[in-house]
Amino acid sequence: MTNLLKKFKQNICRWHNQAEIWFMQNILIAPEGHANEIKSTLKEYSNGTSKSDNGNVVFDIGGRKGVWSEACKNNNFNYAVLDITSPDHYSEQLPQNFIQADAHQLPVQNNSVKGILCFEMLEHCRYPAKILQELSRVLKDDGFLILSTRQYWATHGCPQDYFRYTQLGLIELFKEASFDVVKTVPLGGPMSIVASVINVNIPFLNKPILKQLFIYPLWLICTVLDKVFFLPSKLFKTNPDTTGWIVVGQKKQ
Repeated sequence: MTNLLKKFKQNICRWHNQAEIWFMQNILIAPEGHANEIKSTLKEYSNGTSKSDNGNVVFDIGGRKGVWSEACKNNNFNYAVLDITSPDHYSEQLPQNFIQADAHQLPVQNNSVKGILCFEMLEHCRYPAKILQELSRVLKDDGFLILSTRQYWATHGCPQDYFRYTQLGLIELFKEASFDVVKTVPLGGPMSIVASVINVNIPFLNKPILKQLFIYPLWLICTVLDKVFFLPSKLFKTNPDTTGWIVVGQKKQ
């Protein structure tokens, strides 16, 4: 009986983890929900590239599981994850090219990297301006950076959760680090903020099955409302509130 219960719990957890992957791909607050736009950006910068070029590298800073590995490889980039946490800390399988490093001081030569992905990491960095300057240092001239971070979200990952960023604040950080801002993309709108408030403040609703029954529909409804009423700016002339931003920057030559 004990073994059956244990196996049942394992199956529920496995199903929940698979459901989470689908969920993140269908809401606006996660980079995965903007996968087509990110893949399109990777394709734009991959023109004329070859995997045999040692400098044709994309580093995923804080990338952990290597979510973007396939997208990079499909565009002829050599992909590697740099994460401050030791690989021994993780129970899941990690990408083959995993480098333990602190983004404040990367073990990488100047002007040696084609692109950098940096998703949901900047708010956890004590010196964000230094991080951006370090990323700029290792990028080749006209190399690219795709970054996402939070404008609104509850404190998480304590005690390393330091900052929240507006669109204008991120643009200034990019400019100071010698980046031209190519575009900014909001991670959801006001209704996504409403969903996030409920999501993070009623924790028992995040348990398997309860989350699929209550939180998933809430997020999906709020995502549709944001798409229809807020993000196109058809009805609202001012910039809507958002949970965060994706920023694409190109290093100045």
